[in-house]
Amino acid sequence: MIEIKVNPNAKVLTFAFLSVPYNPFAFLDTLARLTLSERKIIELVAQLKTSKQIAELLFLSEKTIEGHRGNIIEKLGLVKEKNTLLKWAIQNIKG
Repeated sequence: MIEIKVNPNAKVLTFAFLSVPYNPFAFLDTLARLTLSERKIIELVAQLKTSKQIAELLFLSEKTIEGHRGNIIEKLGLVKEKNTLLKWAIQNIKG
């Protein structure tokens, strides 16, 4: 979190950075929020599989995979934009 203090007589803004404790296990907490199916799907996304390919591999419909992907995006708190899950998975999942 960033706190901005503005002094009306000053010509410079002062920024105070509030410290947040480092949690080396935060990534594990993030994955713990996902179901087993969602974790498998995100692993396949990290391997650059499309929703259609994932559906075929898991014997599910493409629509079901899209639903899981939407749930994953929501649980991870990602912005809903094109390829956001793919970008997150590539950066965070070692496939």
